[in-house]
Amino acid sequence: MATNKPRTLEAVERSLELIEALVEEDSLGVTELSERTGLPTSTVYVHLQTLRENDYVVKEGSKYRLSLQFLHYGGKIRERLPVYRHGRKVVHDLAKETGELVNLAIEENGRGVVIFMARGDNAAVDLAPVGKHSYLHRPAFGRAILSCFSDEEVNDIVDKWGLRAVTENTIHTREALFEELEATRERGYAIERDEGDVGISCVGAPIQDIEGNPVGAISVTVPSNKLRDDRVEEELSHKILNGTNIIELKIEHA
Repeated sequence: MATNKPRTLEAVERSLELIEALVEEDSLGVTELSERTGLPTSTVYVHLQTLRENDYVVKEGSKYRLSLQFLHYGGKIRERLPVYRHGRKVVHDLAKETGELVNLAIEENGRGVVIFMARGDNAAVDLAPVGKHSYLHRPAFGRAILSCFSDEEVNDIVDKWGLRAVTENTIHTREALFEELEATRERGYAIERDEGDVGISCVGAPIQDIEGNPVGAISVTVPSNKLRDDRVEEELSHKILNGTNIIELKIEHA
């Protein structure tokens, strides 16, 4: 039976398996990597030597860790994003103004990636680190981005990544997701209440190009008890929308 799966190189896939295993640990030996990946120790050793020769892993004693080459590459890639170059100061200023944790995120391959964050003086939480991928249906920045997509595009993303629930409050059905996306479009911003961590809520809004395509989103994270006050929601959303508007103008006129 024919499949739509693209052709891939097995050797590259094996190297990526090792890289992904090393991401989860400080360092691992050949035997440990073999146990985690199911690859023969001889195969693991050859791939590690190749990665080491090209400065992607570092050997420390009998164990291996990823090198800071990945940090270098990630930094260069991030710097090329207009939304990062024009958005980081806005995010920093918004964190200072609100006193809360502010995230700048983009969509990549159907998932969200936080590319910059800033903490205000009163920020009580510290969520996913910069660079970590997350599902778009849960966080406020993710739903803000999804609200700019067509129903077909949203369904394609859900087909690929699903609707995993993190807490009992997480949206986990298509019907609920589309209802929330419609409400987000009407408000102009997304709200997440206790869906990733109980007691933590977020407000987020999309950053769009001149044609209305999402190039990113900003979200502000606050303790849930703060967001129960409608005045706080109104004030936060106003500041976030002002910030996204500034970034959009900067990108448009760059």
